[in-house]
Amino acid sequence: MKNLQHVLKRASSLGLLVAASVALISGCGGAGGTALTGMVVTYANESLGTMHITAPGFANGAGPWTPPNECTGTFLEIEADNSTASAVPLVIRVGSTGTSQDSACFRFTLEPGAKLHTDVLCRFNSTPATFKAWHNDSEGAASLTGVFLTVLPMYWLVNQ
Repeated sequence: MKNLQHVLKRASSLGLLVAASVALISGCGGAGGTALTGMVVTYANESLGTMHITAPGFANGAGPWTPPNECTGTFLEIEADNSTASAVPLVIRVGSTGTSQDSACFRFTLEPGAKLHTDVLCRFNSTPATFKAWHNDSEGAASLTGVFLTVLPMYWLVNQ
């Protein structure tokens, strides 16, 4: 039953991603009648070995990942599990600098014993050579002890 729920959640997630990509394409008209560039969603097929955020800071982040050419964004799957007795504020940044210049794509407080599973759309101003997802401890918790945190690109948004 649990596997069926996971499959149904994935199918629902994929349906939302397709709808979002259609909305992005139909909502972006070219200036002065220029033709619209096609944008497609492609499966990221990333290694599960690069998904864990083990501690605060860029060096302990998930990744690095190398997006394809003409990549304008990614759908990140975020999972968090708080086994502590305290609420844990988390700030997930995505980028290649390891500084506050990396955009904060997700801010949330994970309550004691809570679990979270969600997908987040991250847009790139320009395709980075590589990027990571990391927890910024200057804005969130200073320790991830007792928190299991993973981030993984599921799909790329790619101009075709």
